[in-house]
Amino acid sequence: MAAVAEAALTLCHFDPETGADLEADKPKEDRCEHACYRCLLSYGNQPDHELLNHRHEVKDFLLYLSKSATQAGEEGMSYEERYHFLRGMTDGRSDLERKFLDYLFRTSRKLPNHAQKNLSDYYACPDFFYDDTKAAVFCNGTVHDTPEQQEKDEALYQDLRDRGYRVLVIRWDEDLETQCKRYQDVFGEGKP
Repeated sequence: MAAVAEAALTLCHFDPETGADLEADKPKEDRCEHACYRCLLSYGNQPDHELLNHRHEVKDFLLYLSKSATQAGEEGMSYEERYHFLRGMTDGRSDLERKFLDYLFRTSRKLPNHAQKNLSDYYACPDFFYDDTKAAVFCNGTVHDTPEQQEKDEALYQDLRDRGYRVLVIRWDEDLETQCKRYQDVFGEGKP
C-alpha cells in the first residue's frame, strides 16, 4: 500500500516524501492546479472530470498511506492481535524473546507464524518459526555463550540445516536492527 500511495503522490504532482506541490514553481499556464491530463484526467474519463478535479484533497491521505506498513493477519487475527498472541507464547524466562518480538512489531516487520514450536521431524523447539521460509529463530541469551553450550547449539543448528530448515540466531549482545537487516528476506524491511 505504501508503494502504491507513493506512486499516486508522484502521479498527482506531489513529492512522495514531503508532499510538496511539484507544480507550484511552474508558470501558471503550464501548472496543474486541480487536475490535468498528465495526472488524473484522460479522454476516457471525461464524464467524471468534475469528480476528479481535486488532486489536493487526496494529498494528506496519500502521504499518510505512504508512511504505513501493511501487514497480513493470520488465522483470523489482525497484525496486533497476532503480536499479542505470540507474546503470550514466549518463554517467560527469556527477556530476549520478548524484546525481539517487540522490536519486530514496533518496526512493522513480518511476525513469525509460531512461538515455541515443536518441530514435527526433529526434536527441537525454536523460539519462533516462519512457515513460508522454514526459518527457525533462536534467541540466544548469555547462557549460550559457554563453549559447551555453543558446541551443543551448533550441532543442533547443523542437524536442522541438514533437514532443510533455515536457522536464524538472534543474539543478546548484537543490535536488533543489524540482525533484522541481516535476515531481511525473512523479517521484511520494517519502518522505524
